[in-house]
Amino acid sequence: MTSERLVLAMASVFGDESADEKAQIVFAVAALVGLDSQWETAVGEWLKITKGEEFHANEWGSRHGRDSYNELAHVVAASGLRGQGVAIDLAEFRASFPGLKTTDYAYHKCFIEVVDRLVDVSKKQGYKALKFTFDGRQGSGTTGLLYDSITAQKEWADAFSFADEISFGNRKNPRIQIADMVARETMRGFLCALGNVAPKEPFRILGRADERIWFTFLVEDYFSQWRDGLRELEKKTGLYAEEYFAWIKRKSMQDNLNSRIRYMIWHDAQALRSRNGKKE
Repeated sequence: MTSERLVLAMASVFGDESADEKAQIVFAVAALVGLDSQWETAVGEWLKITKGEEFHANEWGSRHGRDSYNELAHVVAASGLRGQGVAIDLAEFRASFPGLKTTDYAYHKCFIEVVDRLVDVSKKQGYKALKFTFDGRQGSGTTGLLYDSITAQKEWADAFSFADEISFGNRKNPRIQIADMVARETMRGFLCALGNVAPKEPFRILGRADERIWFTFLVEDYFSQWRDGLRELEKKTGLYAEEYFAWIKRKSMQDNLNSRIRYMIWHDAQALRSRNGKKE
């Protein structure tokens, strides 16, 4: 087993280009994992094509041509890196959870789904050390909370040595650029599936990478099962959405991940006070 540290590079959320600002159709998140030697080889081949120019997946094809974009997809497919892309159907998400702020929680859901899948892949590969690097545009606060939650899971904490801190990158980093491409192709693949048309060539190139790059689309059936599962969880924990929203209204707080964590802490404290015959 090599002692090389792994790098998990994660792109940020992407929406469809025609509705990106309003996020009406789809969010997608992608991540790839590999040994330092695999990343270095992939970056070397990547830079031969981009010549050091900053790559943006939504612009490269129109500026440099489809062939250049497809060449970059072949670099990723041949790299030995393993990747996961998850796209979320925003219309179904909003219909299933109308109380949530879609732009925040769709990202959270995709993020957790991608990382959970990729950590599982890493475990099967026998990897022992993981270092996370994210595109920093989603901000460090929420991502940090999600990272703490993931790395605290016993099944993962016992299997890996996680880096103490998250690294944040930007589009100047070729590893983030590679994840950017996979995230965009995840989104485009979802849109093709939604329209019942054949996927574009870059998506097919990545999908043929010896079953190392996987795409998952979260659609109606998934949300139906998720919603039913949450109802059961509410009954078991006593944490009900209606009570949470009433609580943040009383506290004049915004609905975000930090507020939800604070509510759970408050709820546990209330339960303890109740058992002791006290109230808030």
